[in-house]
This record gives sequence, structure tokens and C-alpha cells, in this order.
Amino acid sequence: MAKASINFQKSKGHSYDHNFRKDEPNYLLKAEHRLENFYWQGERTAKEIFDDELSKAKRKGGRIPTFENSHWEAVVNLNKRHTLEDVRKLAEHIEQKFNITCATIAVHRDEGHYKNDKPQYNFHAHITFVTYKDGQQNWRREKIKPADLRELQTAVAEILQMERGEIREKSERITSLNHRQYREVARQKEKLVNELEQKHNQEIQELKAEILTLKERNAILEQARKDSKGKGFLKGFFDSLSSIKKSDQEFSKDELLAEIERLKALDKQRRDEIERLRLEQQELAEEVAKNSLYTKKLEQDLEEKNKTIKAQEIQIINLKQENSELKNFISKAMAYVSNHAKDVFSFIKNIFSSELTEPLLNEKEKDEEFIDQIEKTQQRSNLTPLQPENKERVFKARRQ
Repeated sequence: MAKASINFQKSKGHSYDHNFRKDEPNYLLKAEHRLENFYWQGERTAKEIFDDELSKAKRKGGRIPTFENSHWEAVVNLNKRHTLEDVRKLAEHIEQKFNITCATIAVHRDEGHYKNDKPQYNFHAHITFVTYKDGQQNWRREKIKPADLRELQTAVAEILQMERGEIREKSERITSLNHRQYREVARQKEKLVNELEQKHNQEIQELKAEILTLKERNAILEQARKDSKGKGFLKGFFDSLSSIKKSDQEFSKDELLAEIERLKALDKQRRDEIERLRLEQQELAEEVAKNSLYTKKLEQDLEEKNKTIKAQEIQIINLKQENSELKNFISKAMAYVSNHAKDVFSFIKNIFSSELTEPLLNEKEKDEEFIDQIEKTQQRSNLTPLQPENKERVFKARRQ
């Protein structure tokens, strides 16, 4: 089992492609031995986080911070049982302790080497941070003391529940040893080495004793498959169980049960994501349906308004035509009255007795008034020319 360890270095230009396997290295394990990697990325990229912090910083001159000096990467040792959530908890602790912002996390489970044709995994994680925050560079020697880094190593071991590496203490300098003292030191050293080798060999034997046989391993996997059947797990979960059964990976019972739980947790994350996407799609469909109904109603209203406008346009055209005909008729009628009124009056004057018309005809003002009355009579009768009534009337003969 790996011991807890974390190391920081400036992130390189190709780190993102390497961490997220867009640029696959040539030292990975064989495809059949690679376990699934886990990835996480915030809503903003590291560059966007840096630009946002720089834009809101109240700087008072001096050298402008650069993204290259503010983009750092931590490499963390892991064991097989660790999940993405475990690493996220560690990243949140580092964010709060040093006032920096986590940008990405990549958990690698596909690297290692071979020993006796068996894969020896190198489980680890890459965590990138933007160290410029609140107008200052928070990852520099003036702010990060050796004691802070020792505390961080301890926190990593506690959060990931791993054995902590040995704390380096300043050793006293041995200025000189006599021959007897030197032999005693060498003897003690040899004794200590032998004890460590014996302990190491014992741990290896115990570990081998804990390793399940293929039959035991597959029996546990088969039971997990049966227990999970019909409980909503995705096909990928069962495919992962089947993949382990077909491989030659070795597990202790605790490791295998932890791996099964990890696969269940991963499956739940995927199901939750699928459900979230389904609900979003449903809401989108409902919104589209509402917009479709609203659009249809608008189209109907627009069609009705277009019909009304078209009918009004036709009515306006007809009214304009009627108005034009009426004006033409009135113009002709007025011209007729203007041209023939005096002739009609002369005709009446010749026929009617002078006794009836004399007072009217001999006064110019009354003549004009009489003509006006005739014109008004013409207008009141829809401009129809006066027609003589078929009624016999007796007039007094004009004097000769």
C-alpha cells in the first residue's frame, strides 16, 4: 500500500492534455489491465479563474501577475480504494488552508509497471490550482512555511486515511567515531535492516494469504451481480463486474468489496446525471410545446388581423370609388344647374302670368333668391332635375 504523499510543481503547458488523457502517454499499462480514470473540472477553466481574479483585484502598481506563475499542480499518492470524492475533499481542504482555487482533478488508475508479468499499479491524482486570489499571490515562499507543508502532509494522510510518511527531523551531526563505536553502529544498522526485512516478508505473506483465489473472487462478483439485478443499475455496472471476472486482477476480500462499492457509487453518479438530463429534456420539451401553442395562437391572431385589414382595404377602395363617383355626379349636377337654371327661369317667366311673377322678376335680388331656392330644391332631391308634375294647374294668361 502506498504511503500518503503530496508534491507541488508549476503546471506545464501540456498538463491538461496529459491529465485528461487527450495526449495519451506511451508508458500506460496494457489496455486489458487499465482501470477507469476519474475526472473533474469546474465551470471555469484555470485561465478564466486567473483572468477573473486579476480583473477584480485592486492593484496599486508593481509587476503584473502572470498565469504561468499562478498555475500549480499537486501530485497525490492514492490507493485502489480511493474515489474522486476523496480527492475532492482533499482539494477543498487545500483551497481553504492556502486561499487558492482548484481548477481540475484527474485520478489516474492506468499507470504502473509489470513484475513477473503482473501489473503493479501506480494510483495517483493530479490536482491543479490557481494560486492568485484576492489580489495576491498566495503560493510563495514568504507565505508557505516548511511547517505548513508538514501539516499538509499530515492532513493528506488523515483525509485519505493513509499511512503518513516519516517526518524528516534534523539529525545531530556526528563529528567522529572510534573503531568500537563504529562497529556498534554498523551492528545496530544490520540488525534493524534484518528486522525490517523479516517484517516486510511477513507482511507479504499475510497479504498473499488475504488474496482471494479466482474462484472466491468470481463468487463474490457473481453474488454482487445477483444482488444488484433488478435494482436500476446501468448496463455499464454489470459490464465492469464481468470485466473483472475475465481479468487476472488479484484482490483481497476488503479490496474487492471496496471496488464493488466504488462501481456502485460511480453507477449512481451516472444514473443521477441521466435523470438530470432527462428532466432537463422534459422541461425543454414542455417549454417548446408551450411556445408552439403560443406561436400558433399568434399566427391565428395575425391571420384574423390580416383578413380584417384586407376587408377594410377593399371597403376603403369601394368607398373611394363611390366617393369619386359621387363627386363626379355632384360636379355634373352643379354644372347642369349652373348652365340651365336661367333657361328654366326664362321658360317659367314666359309661361306664367306676369301678375304671378312680375313682383319676383322685376327685382334682381329676388331673382337671385329664387334661383338659389331652385338649386337647393335640386340638391334636396338627390340632384335629380326638376320634373313637371302631372297635375293640371290654372295660371292666369299673360297680358299681351
